Amino acid sequence: MTQDVPARAIVEALLAAAGVRPSGDEIATLERDYALVRDSADQLFALGLDEVAPALRFDPVDAYPFDVFPRDPLPANPAAA
Repeated sequence: MTQDVPARAIVEALLAAAGVRPSGDEIATLERDYALVRDSADQLFALGLDEVAPALRFDPVDAYPFDVFPRDPLPANPAAA
């Protein structure tokens, strides 16, 4: 991402908009890390997933092996099993 605005000005504007007043050291850290965070956020859009529908729910059974996460639920009363 090409930007002409200094990172410190962006960080200070974001903090002011959020109503946050960190110390000078905290602002310096945020300024130092801003480029990395901005680049990471930009990469989310670079994946070309804007046409893909979001996952409305996540079923871990589909993602993990059955021996780790069995598909059959535990009985309501384990003593009755």
